[in-house]
Amino acid sequence: MDKSSLIIGIVIGIVGAFGAGFLKKAGEDLYLWIKEKIHPKSISEDKPQVIIHLNDTANQTPEDLKVISIKKINSLTFDEISQAIDLAPPLQRKDIAQKYVGLMIEWDTYLRNAYKRENGNIALYLSIDSDYRGRSVSCLVQEDEYRELGILKEGAKIRVSGEISNASTYDIDLSNAQLEILSIS
Repeated sequence: MDKSSLIIGIVIGIVGAFGAGFLKKAGEDLYLWIKEKIHPKSISEDKPQVIIHLNDTANQTPEDLKVISIKKINSLTFDEISQAIDLAPPLQRKDIAQKYVGLMIEWDTYLRNAYKRENGNIALYLSIDSDYRGRSVSCLVQEDEYRELGILKEGAKIRVSGEISNASTYDIDLSNAQLEILSIS
């Protein structure tokens, strides 16, 4: 066996491996640059959404206004939460789910079911998927604040925002929910 051929072969292999890695990284960077040019990030992805609650503004000057609370809406998706819980070891799932309690979210959902309660509340069961696959968001809202719920059909698109009060792989419960009706059916 010729030692010079062996050394040349090793050098060519190293250069080839380095070149392949270099080209792969260059290709990834080019792909991300093109993707950014075609689909630039929206303003909502660049800056977090914030909810600001003010005192009653009737008969007050701007100097009299006081902030009651400020809450940041988290950009987490239902899928990200579900996967984080599902991928955790079985004895850690409850602890992982608890980490999401208290976070503010805003998601587009679809009406699956609604029930009137005696105290003037409506229990809503909303689906994350337009073709219901068992993953749901549940919340309570006041009937007198959302009278339009009485005419909504199953599958109506609703943007819901609220604070996560309980999370699991397939269900997330919200407290302090607020709705924006996006479609009637």
